[in-house]
Amino acid sequence: ETLEQGGIEVTQIIDGVEVQGIFYPKKAQTVISVENEIVEVPGLDNLLRHAKRAKEYGSEAVKAFLTRMIPILQKRKHSAEDLMEFIGNSELPLTLSGQVIAYKRLNKGTDGYWLDPYSRTVKQKVGTIVQMDEVDVDPDRFRSCSNGLHVANRSYFDGNRFSAEGTFVVLVNPEDFIAVPKDENGKARVSRYQI
Repeated sequence: ETLEQGGIEVTQIIDGVEVQGIFYPKKAQTVISVENEIVEVPGLDNLLRHAKRAKEYGSEAVKAFLTRMIPILQKRKHSAEDLMEFIGNSELPLTLSGQVIAYKRLNKGTDGYWLDPYSRTVKQKVGTIVQMDEVDVDPDRFRSCSNGLHVANRSYFDGNRFSAEGTFVVLVNPEDFIAVPKDENGKARVSRYQI
């Protein structure tokens, strides 16, 4: 029974005494070696479905994404943890260049532009890159609504939770994800996205 729960029956020498028993290995860590520095990748299991599809179709998307994750892991590990969980919960697609495909709701403006629903001042249209200084984006994952550019997964918009006139696909660089609120893991604060 115990072996079925993940234990391994082994004999070990502990303090010079042979001990036979059931031992439970730690969960495996995934690490990347970067310039002779070992960087742990948290929550890699969140990319399992992406990795299976990448293998099936010969896609480089997951590899490109993980390469772009390295600076985040070195600079803001909590952002990397949040992003991995966000992708896992949402199963957001990845582009071949390693960008995350997310969604943004906007309201109609004038002259073919759309406006953010909160301030109604950020003009944007297809192809627009919207960005703000990273230091101005709130990194606190325990704060739901705060400063930053917001993107979401599709389920976040279910039930008219957030009303707007149009839903757009946005591309977000992994390095531009700053925080995913813990109590609302359907949205994220980022410093840059492209409509």
